[in-house]
Amino acid sequence: MNNQQKFHQQTKHNKHIKTNQLLIRIKLKRKCQKELAQLQEERGKKYGNYVLGIQTIRDNQKTKTFTVTYGCDKSAIPLSNIRFSSPKHKIQIFKHLYLIYGFLNKEQMLHRNLKPNNIILYNRQLLLTDFGFKLGNWMIDKINFLDKIDSIQQDNMYPYLSPEIVNILVSQNSFGHKRDALKNRHQLSVKKQDQFAIAIMMLEVFIPLKDRKLATAKERQEQINDMNLSDDFSNEDEKFIKATILSLIYYKDFNENDFQNTLKVINEIEQQSENYKINKQELMTQEYDEQVKKVLANKDTQFNLKLLYHFNIKNLIDCQSIANNQENKELIEEITRFQLLYSQIDDLSLDTTEEHINQFTNEDLFILLVYLDEKIENLQDSQNKLPHLIMSEEEQRYRNLKQSLKKQYQRLNSLSKNQFTFNKILEKEEIKVNRNSVENNSHLNTDDIQHGVVIHQPIEYEQDQCFTPIYQIDDQSSKQNLLETVRSTFNNSTLQIYFEINKCLQQRQKKAWIYMHIDHPNVIYFGEKKDNVFEGEVMQFQEVKKIKMISHYVHVKIQLDSWNIQDIEKKSSIYYYIENRTPQKFQKVKEYSGQIKNGKNDGEGKEKDFIENMVYIGQWRDGQMFNQGIKQLINTDQILQNAPYKWEGNFEKNKLHGQNIKTYLLNYNNKEVWLEGSYQDGQKSGLHVCYMKRGINQQVQPFTLYRSLFFVFLNKERELKLTCY
Repeated sequence: MNNQQKFHQQTKHNKHIKTNQLLIRIKLKRKCQKELAQLQEERGKKYGNYVLGIQTIRDNQKTKTFTVTYGCDKSAIPLSNIRFSSPKHKIQIFKHLYLIYGFLNKEQMLHRNLKPNNIILYNRQLLLTDFGFKLGNWMIDKINFLDKIDSIQQDNMYPYLSPEIVNILVSQNSFGHKRDALKNRHQLSVKKQDQFAIAIMMLEVFIPLKDRKLATAKERQEQINDMNLSDDFSNEDEKFIKATILSLIYYKDFNENDFQNTLKVINEIEQQSENYKINKQELMTQEYDEQVKKVLANKDTQFNLKLLYHFNIKNLIDCQSIANNQENKELIEEITRFQLLYSQIDDLSLDTTEEHINQFTNEDLFILLVYLDEKIENLQDSQNKLPHLIMSEEEQRYRNLKQSLKKQYQRLNSLSKNQFTFNKILEKEEIKVNRNSVENNSHLNTDDIQHGVVIHQPIEYEQDQCFTPIYQIDDQSSKQNLLETVRSTFNNSTLQIYFEINKCLQQRQKKAWIYMHIDHPNVIYFGEKKDNVFEGEVMQFQEVKKIKMISHYVHVKIQLDSWNIQDIEKKSSIYYYIENRTPQKFQKVKEYSGQIKNGKNDGEGKEKDFIENMVYIGQWRDGQMFNQGIKQLINTDQILQNAPYKWEGNFEKNKLHGQNIKTYLLNYNNKEVWLEGSYQDGQKSGLHVCYMKRGINQQVQPFTLYRSLFFVFLNKERELKLTCY
């Protein structure tokens, strides 16, 4: 046998050995994973409040695979995907992580694979999954620490590793030494790792870890000491939270008494968190409650309308029924206004921007916040029956709304009782006298009163038969008269209701004229006409495929000779609403701000599409995006990691089209990850490369993660991954 034959025979023998070794490793890994799944299945049955149960484990001998079906549905999400919102929500998650720490110690249970991806929020509980410890089995350590993993896997694991594991990984020892160190780990080492991981997750409840690299206990201690919780918690509570996390960073034996004492304080902080509320007892005169009862008992509708501030929701409904029977239009309109105010809390549609909140009177804002407090208290009462659960998503949403209004709570509570007009209500007899004096006022024109129209200043009609003013709003304008004028002039009920909500029911009315155009019966013009130009607001009704829609133009101008709706200094807006089936309810579907031409988006602008959950920023032409622009999801709470959330590149008729278009992928570790390639008619086409920005030698550079080929099959975009790095 010559040397070449010997070489080929040896090579063939080596390949056979490597193949057998690979098959053995795969078999061992599969066996290990199966054993750990069976272990979790047992624990899920025994500890259902702490361990996610497993429904079935199926082992397919032909394909050498097994399938695990967990006992949960699609509502289950990993801790890494939870967005910590209100202070109460944060302290609840903090408490449940601390309870997991207590559970593992009390049951003398080791996990070995603790990280946010392996703690699941399901049915308002935090549940453990993917256990990695079984006596005599170190396979999980090998997979996590010795096998090659990508940067995303590192980001999901490295921050939660104990100092001991960090020292093993960063040491200059050989692969064999590291393997032996991991193989011979004592159970105490695993226990320390579990405790350290829980501490870091408790830290992440309050501050995001932007740097996902390996870190020492001292570095974590500095992060804990530096975090500022003063916006949400008192100084004492902040010190306690920091001390609790630090006590887990540095290992010490579990003490049941210490655990219970700490848990008791956490419960107290939870109860006190967001404890601010409107001080109704101090700021609202309670004596008027008796007057409310008398009004309802006597079915009286002749009372000062300020008394409605003292009515609860049920009182308003009862009073509305009485007012309808007696056909008291003024009272009906005011009750409707109150109901519309409360509906903004019910459906969480209240705009909390400073510009919008400033439009409310102190009295209106007061009852809104009192009502919000009551909503949250009712949700709390229902949850108190199950105090071990994390707050419901519904309660989270209302608490988020409350948190965004914290400054308004503080401002209103700082006022005195005599600064609220609902505490200065005239007696019934005085009200009647005042009304009689108004009715007998001789300077009012009797024809105007009969038609429900009172014009406080003479209208100087211009010789424009098409575009004419019909009503002037000023400080003396009656809301009832304004509404009657709109109803008698514009026949469309949807337009009437929208105007009523948007203008008539506001406490503070803008001084302006109401105009009508003979050729535009379903359009209300609200503003001022100077020479041949109208400036102000336009409310237009349209019905498309049985959908009733309002287009509301704000801060626009119209050249009356050409009738072209244009922007004013690029600061104009268009709001699009559709009428819901519920009476007097409008849903905002789109919102645009920027340049306008011919009543459409044209030029630079930004549009929010609430149906698509998308915002578009860029250049517009005839209502559609074109050239370079950006579109981005408004709300990313419901999308998974690595799903697209932002697109940047060339648009044609609102669709992505062209080359070098970036598709950004959501990354909860604050890494910038994106695909780059071509789009055709709104869908990815051809080769796309996935990049991630990372720091190299103190410089941020893009790093290639993988390449994918995209194609359209059966009208659906398909992806074929080609390479991973």
